[in-house]
Amino acid sequence: MNKRDLIERIMELNRSARREFLEAFSENELAEYLAQLTGLDLNGFWAGMSAPALAAS
Repeated sequence: MNKRDLIERIMELNRSARREFLEAFSENELAEYLAQLTGLDLNGFWAGMSAPALAAS
């Protein structure tokens, strides 16, 4: 993946990430971050917890 592709994929996974911010990083740094994002296992993340955003509404 080139830098542009990495940024696009990161933005799909992390909707709070902004292109201007991500462009400051090298292609290698973006690839490492993308690997971290895709390696996350959020199954059970909320297990036993109430979601704060939902509880507040």
